[in-house]
Amino acid sequence: MKQSLLIVVTLAVWLCGSIAQAEGLKERMARRKPTIDAMLVDGTLGENNIGLLEYREKELHLKIIKVENLDRLKLYKALGKRMNKTFTEVGRLKAIKIANEAPSGTWLQNKHGRWYRK
Repeated sequence: MKQSLLIVVTLAVWLCGSIAQAEGLKERMARRKPTIDAMLVDGTLGENNIGLLEYREKELHLKIIKVENLDRLKLYKALGKRMNKTFTEVGRLKAIKIANEAPSGTWLQNKHGRWYRK
């Protein structure tokens, strides 16, 4: 009985930690969104075919882009575990969704690696 209770409590703590971590991830990504959206609109960035951001012309090496891509990878890995897929497969699915929802003028990369403007 005590062992069952310990397992339930451990799982509950782990689940709460996972939810809190996911919420933190969503909040960080939401804070960065306006800056990233502006860079997508002006053509500085594009969305590649695995759901990550890439510089289109000159690499600025901005921390915000590196951190955004790292958070996206964390998200794709977590989703991949739930969906029994690799993070790359999840990223490709996300890239399709991003392409469908992107505003006109956004740089996108097709599945063959060629860049185009929507």
